[in-house]
Amino acid sequence: MTALTPGVKLSYRSLIRKAIPKVVVDIESVACTANTTITGAKTLTPTDTPCTWRVQVCMDNTAQFGVTIKVGATTTTHWFNSAGDLTANGLYSFDLLVHAGDTVSFLSNETGNITNLRVQELIWGGN
Repeated sequence: MTALTPGVKLSYRSLIRKAIPKVVVDIESVACTANTTITGAKTLTPTDTPCTWRVQVCMDNTAQFGVTIKVGATTTTHWFNSAGDLTANGLYSFDLLVHAGDTVSFLSNETGNITNLRVQELIWGGN
Protein backbone atom coordinates (compact mmCIF):
# COMPACT_ATOMS: atom_id res chain seq x y z
CA MET A 1 0.00 0.00 0.00
CA THR A 2 1.12 3.54 -0.76
CA ALA A 3 0.07 6.48 1.42
CA LEU A 4 -1.03 9.47 -0.68
CA THR A 5 -2.61 11.64 1.97
CA PRO A 6 -2.88 11.03 5.70
CA GLY A 7 -5.30 8.17 6.30
CA VAL A 8 -5.78 7.35 2.59
CA LYS A 9 -4.11 4.23 1.22
CA LEU A 10 -4.29 2.69 -2.24
CA SER A 11 -2.85 -0.43 -3.73
CA TYR A 12 -0.41 0.04 -6.60
CA ARG A 13 -3.14 -1.22 -8.94
CA SER A 14 -5.55 1.46 -7.68
CA LEU A 15 -2.84 4.09 -7.96
CA ILE A 16 -2.11 3.16 -11.58
CA ARG A 17 -5.86 3.09 -12.37
CA LYS A 18 -6.10 6.72 -11.26
CA ALA A 19 -3.56 7.63 -13.95
CA ILE A 20 -5.63 6.08 -16.78
CA PRO A 21 -8.48 8.24 -18.16
CA LYS A 22 -12.01 6.84 -17.95
CA VAL A 23 -14.31 7.23 -20.97
CA VAL A 24 -17.41 9.24 -20.07
CA VAL A 25 -18.70 10.01 -23.60
CA ASP A 26 -17.58 8.76 -27.01
CA ILE A 27 -20.04 9.66 -29.76
CA GLU A 28 -19.76 10.39 -33.48
CA SER A 29 -22.15 11.71 -36.11
CA VAL A 30 -24.99 12.69 -33.79
CA ALA A 31 -27.60 15.28 -34.76
CA CYS A 32 -28.22 18.02 -32.23
CA THR A 33 -30.98 20.60 -31.88
CA ALA A 34 -30.25 24.17 -30.85
CA ASN A 35 -30.12 24.70 -27.08
CA THR A 36 -31.12 21.10 -26.34
CA THR A 37 -28.85 18.62 -24.60
CA ILE A 38 -27.00 16.31 -26.98
CA THR A 39 -28.23 12.71 -27.12
CA GLY A 40 -25.63 10.49 -25.47
CA ALA A 41 -24.12 13.43 -23.58
CA LYS A 42 -26.71 14.32 -20.97
CA THR A 43 -27.19 13.73 -17.25
CA LEU A 44 -23.61 12.59 -16.76
CA THR A 45 -22.05 12.22 -13.32
CA PRO A 46 -18.42 11.80 -12.27
CA THR A 47 -17.22 8.55 -10.71
CA ASP A 48 -14.31 9.81 -8.59
CA THR A 49 -14.37 13.42 -7.41
CA PRO A 50 -13.02 15.97 -7.57
CA CYS A 51 -11.80 15.36 -11.10
CA THR A 52 -11.18 17.00 -14.46
CA TRP A 53 -13.10 16.06 -17.57
CA ARG A 54 -11.17 16.52 -20.81
CA VAL A 55 -13.71 17.43 -23.50
CA GLN A 56 -12.91 17.10 -27.22
CA VAL A 57 -15.52 18.27 -29.72
CA CYS A 58 -15.92 18.79 -33.46
CA MET A 59 -19.13 20.09 -35.03
CA ASP A 60 -20.03 20.34 -38.70
CA ASN A 61 -21.30 23.90 -38.35
CA THR A 62 -20.18 27.15 -36.77
CA ALA A 63 -21.77 27.28 -33.32
CA GLN A 64 -21.20 27.71 -29.62
CA PHE A 65 -20.65 24.59 -27.54
CA GLY A 66 -21.58 24.52 -23.89
CA VAL A 67 -22.32 22.62 -20.74
CA THR A 68 -25.10 22.65 -18.19
CA ILE A 69 -24.15 21.84 -14.64
CA LYS A 70 -26.86 20.91 -12.18
CA VAL A 71 -26.07 21.01 -8.47
CA GLY A 72 -29.08 20.21 -6.33
CA ALA A 73 -32.02 22.16 -7.77
CA THR A 74 -29.83 24.78 -9.50
CA THR A 75 -28.84 24.41 -13.17
CA THR A 76 -26.44 26.79 -14.88
CA THR A 77 -25.29 26.94 -18.51
CA HIS A 78 -21.72 27.83 -19.46
CA TRP A 79 -20.33 28.28 -22.96
CA PHE A 80 -16.82 27.10 -23.79
CA ASN A 81 -14.38 29.18 -25.85
CA SER A 82 -15.35 32.41 -24.02
CA ALA A 83 -18.86 32.01 -25.50
CA GLY A 84 -17.41 32.40 -28.99
CA ASP A 85 -18.38 30.30 -31.98
CA LEU A 86 -16.34 27.22 -32.76
CA THR A 87 -15.24 26.96 -36.38
CA ALA A 88 -17.04 24.29 -38.41
CA ASN A 89 -15.05 21.05 -38.60
CA GLY A 90 -12.42 22.37 -36.18
CA LEU A 91 -11.32 20.09 -33.36
CA TYR A 92 -11.40 21.74 -29.92
CA SER A 93 -10.35 20.55 -26.46
CA PHE A 94 -11.49 21.94 -23.12
CA ASP A 95 -11.04 21.00 -19.47
CA LEU A 96 -14.00 20.99 -17.10
CA LEU A 97 -13.69 20.73 -13.31
CA VAL A 98 -16.31 18.36 -11.91
CA HIS A 99 -17.25 17.88 -8.27
CA ALA A 100 -19.35 15.48 -6.23
CA GLY A 101 -23.05 16.19 -6.77
CA ASP A 102 -22.59 17.67 -10.27
CA THR A 103 -24.81 16.43 -13.10
CA VAL A 104 -23.44 17.52 -16.46
CA SER A 105 -24.97 17.77 -19.96
CA PHE A 106 -23.53 19.16 -23.19
CA LEU A 107 -25.29 21.28 -25.82
CA SER A 108 -24.87 23.55 -28.84
CA ASN A 109 -26.65 26.82 -29.55
CA GLU A 110 -27.28 25.81 -33.18
CA THR A 111 -28.91 22.84 -34.90
CA GLY A 112 -26.35 20.67 -36.69
CA ASN A 113 -24.27 17.56 -36.24
CA ILE A 114 -21.70 16.63 -33.66
CA THR A 115 -18.97 15.04 -35.75
CA ASN A 116 -17.08 13.89 -32.66
CA LEU A 117 -17.56 14.33 -28.92
CA ARG A 118 -15.26 12.62 -26.46
CA VAL A 119 -15.15 13.19 -22.74
CA GLN A 120 -12.60 11.50 -20.49
CA GLU A 121 -12.47 11.62 -16.70
CA LEU A 122 -8.98 12.39 -15.48
CA ILE A 123 -8.42 11.55 -11.84
CA TRP A 124 -5.43 13.13 -10.12
CA GLY A 125 -4.07 12.76 -6.63
CA GLY A 126 -5.25 10.63 -3.79
CA ASN A 127 -9.03 11.07 -3.88
